[in-house]
Order: sequence, then C-alpha cells, then structure tokens
Amino acid sequence: MSKLNDLTLKGVDLKYGFAKGPGYVIMGNDPRGTNTPDWYKSSYPYMVTNSYWNYLLPWFVHFEGEGNAATNTRIQMRNMKVYVKSRSSGKWTQVNKSQSVGGIICGQDSNYYHCPQSGEVRTESSGGVSSLPQRGYNFHGWWGSREHVNGPDIAAVMITLQARLVLHASNGVDDRSKARYLVQVGGDYYPSDASTDFVLPAIGISRAKLLTNDWQSISMTTLSDYGKQEPGGGITSAELRANPPPFD
Repeated sequence: MSKLNDLTLKGVDLKYGFAKGPGYVIMGNDPRGTNTPDWYKSSYPYMVTNSYWNYLLPWFVHFEGEGNAATNTRIQMRNMKVYVKSRSSGKWTQVNKSQSVGGIICGQDSNYYHCPQSGEVRTESSGGVSSLPQRGYNFHGWWGSREHVNGPDIAAVMITLQARLVLHASNGVDDRSKARYLVQVGGDYYPSDASTDFVLPAIGISRAKLLTNDWQSISMTTLSDYGKQEPGGGITSAELRANPPPFD
C-alpha cells in the first residue's frame, strides 16, 4: 500500500491519485458518509450521515502502461476474495461468494464511473476469466454482487485478486514480453443493494501492479499506517502480520 504504481499509466489523467499511487485508504473500516473525503462531502452533502453503509462490492481495473506494444496478450484473473475482520471477535471472514465477473470499458482519461460500454470476458480452461485490452480504453470490472456486511463491526477489509498474462490467439505471435499491462484492485461500500445514480468513494485502492506470465496477487488492505489516508481507518501492519486472513 506504500509503493507507487509500477509504471506510468497510459492516458490516465494525473489529477487522480490512482494515476501515480501509492495505495489509498478512503472509507477504510468506517462505512459511513461522515467518513468520506472532503470532495465527496461537498459534492454529495445529502450522503453525509452517520448511517452505516452495509453492502460491499469488490472491483478491479486493468491499465495499459506506457511502452506497451502487445496486441495478442490478454489479462487473466482468478480468485478474487474479500475478507472482513470483525471488531467484536477479531476473526476474518470471507464475505464474497459469487465468482461471476462483469465490467465496463472506460476511456483511459475518464473517471471510471459513467462508462456505457460493457466489457467482455472469456472463460479460461486453466481457471478464471480473461479480457483483451482495447486501445484507448481500460476495463473496470467487479466480482460477484454486493454482499451484506455489518458496518459497525468492521475492523479491516482485505481485497485480493490473482492475475497474469496469457495469449489471445494461441496460434498467434507470443508478444507477452512486449506487454505493459497493470491491475489495481479495490472495493466500494453501498448504502443498500438498490441501484445508485451517484458516485461512491472507495473503501480503498491498491497501487497498480505490472503483470507477468506468472500468477501474482494484487491486494488492498485497510491499513492505518501505510498508504494515503483519505480520510482512512483500519488496522496497523503489525496487527495484520499477527492475525492475517485465512488464505487457502
């Protein structure tokens, strides 16, 4: 959460914090409208209440990095998991259940919210799904559906995803060595499971990590002593090391 993005993100407006990194802890472990950034409070004052937002949805974004020259390379993903640590018990629980994947295609310089074009994924025989990057666009997707959480009892949230590079056409040129693709993960709290027509600030966002041919994990944790707090809230890195989620 403290490192910057591995590469410059092609076409992304530098006014956005995620354009450079590091990871951000935004709503963190306090899912209420009162625990949102100043820009959100001024834009959506009617959302600034002490009511807890008791739904959560994990998401990811695929980025093209500067210097990319691949055209036959896809991004494969699997095993997106969301763990929530309970304040009362201290235990971590995996809260997401569905392995369905949806998404939208967004212009690289957009805000990644109002994007009308649906993204497409391909089921892979080796597990998970993959997407083919489109020139000038990035894929912003989500895993499963909104899951109910107990807002007042959230001590921390961890969101993790595995990703790697694979070929688009198996009989085509293997240009994965020329690929400069990155993945970022995060999640959003929701006030309810009803549809929304307004922007939501994230729980937190990871830095953008450069992909290779090998599986690697991209993760976001609501840490209080790493990343940029905006306004933030979570556990310390020492607490995480002493009591990590129950990974498979």
